[in-house]
Amino acid sequence: MKEARNDARNEYVFRYRLRPEDGEGEAPFYEDRLLEMIRQQLSSLLNLVVPVYRGREVRVDGFKLLSDLDTVHDIFPLSLDGARKHER
Repeated sequence: MKEARNDARNEYVFRYRLRPEDGEGEAPFYEDRLLEMIRQQLSSLLNLVVPVYRGREVRVDGFKLLSDLDTVHDIFPLSLDGARKHER
């Protein structure tokens, strides 16, 4: 993680590497870089938190872009047995 400080506004900017170095980790699921960035961010967040709706846990497995509400994009790729891979 790199941290850069903008002294003029006293704001901090954090940058995180999405692809691990040395070929570790999973290969990109989407060729579209925007979709892949969103998918990886959501996947990482869902490995840290449990989403809830009105106090009840919600299983999240996909997302839609506001510019295309008809298309659902998967967060977790399918495993060989057809089930969604999720680390939890």
